[in-house]
Amino acid sequence: MRTLNKNTTQMWYALHRDSEPIYKLDEYGNKIVVYTDETTDPPTVYYEKLGTTEEGYGKPVEFFGNLAFSASGEAETTEFGVSLTEYEANVTVSKNLLPIDETSLIWTHQPLVDEEGYAIESDADFTVLKIRPSLNVDKYLLTKVQK
Repeated sequence: MRTLNKNTTQMWYALHRDSEPIYKLDEYGNKIVVYTDETTDPPTVYYEKLGTTEEGYGKPVEFFGNLAFSASGEAETTEFGVSLTEYEANVTVSKNLLPIDETSLIWTHQPLVDEEGYAIESDADFTVLKIRPSLNVDKYLLTKVQK
């Protein structure tokens, strides 16, 4: 009841993913198995790595939240120690609903993805500037992505 569904907007988020190894693939696109450790439960499989890594954003995930754009003008006020001029919008969702952090990207339109389904960073509308949890909701202060 605290965040009414009729007030929500469809959006997407993508989490920053750390460097990941790139594995060598066979002719069918499967990772090449080097070794399987049968002593663990479940067995641990080790794959052949190419040695290079990628960094970027994960696959976009749909969510619904209350989107509000910040007021602009001559008056200087701060919210949670952040000036109104430092962020363009905020999203409010129910408490502990999303795993979003301060490195995440937000879209208000269907995001563009690469051939593997990962988000294209330059297509995002916002990045998360600050996260401000309260008793019943989490509030994310957003800043525009420079395009």
